[in-house]
Amino acid sequence: SGHRLLLSSTTQNTVENNNDSPRRTKKKGKPTKAKDLFRADRVLANRGWGSRSECHDLLRQKRVFQQVNSEMKRINGPSEKISMDVSLFVDGKIEVAKPPPLLRVYHKPKWVLSVMNDSKGRRHLGQLESNIISKMHPVGRLDYDTSGLLLFSSKGTLTQTLLHPNNKVQKEYLALVVGEVDEEELRQKLKDGVETSMGAFPADLVSARAIPRD
Repeated sequence: SGHRLLLSSTTQNTVENNNDSPRRTKKKGKPTKAKDLFRADRVLANRGWGSRSECHDLLRQKRVFQQVNSEMKRINGPSEKISMDVSLFVDGKIEVAKPPPLLRVYHKPKWVLSVMNDSKGRRHLGQLESNIISKMHPVGRLDYDTSGLLLFSSKGTLTQTLLHPNNKVQKEYLALVVGEVDEEELRQKLKDGVETSMGAFPADLVSARAIPRD
């Protein structure tokens, strides 16, 4: 027989990825590729400033500016190509809010590594279709032999907020244990904290039930 356990934890996960790590800062002055540029009216409309036609008219009036290297540069029309994450200002003083960071939900199957590449040729997250996780990185990891929900984030600061134990973002784990489990003893051990290299982190035993051998 075995036991099915549902654990709620605030323990820390670590981020394992490639050069898209949220701890890595981008080099300044790196030129933007043409494929990363979009029509200004599309970018402005995506920010929720107005309809595509309203943004088109505003740009035709040359009332929209972009901030480049701390300097205001007037956008010459709706068809001018700009970066999707550039800082925009209407009339040079009203800042247009940037879009919120993107999160994607992925169900990781067993036998897939939570890394973006692997020298041993094992299945890994980097083999997902590039249009699904372009410019994104995994939020934490799941063990190779486990399955479950894994988030991909487009913003490193959001990733760190979700992962850092000080923020106490709750995570739930379902575990199947072979053999008998003393529920009260396990509950107390989890409450006292799980020892890791970063310290002890508590968890709550949400539920436990026995599963027949058959």
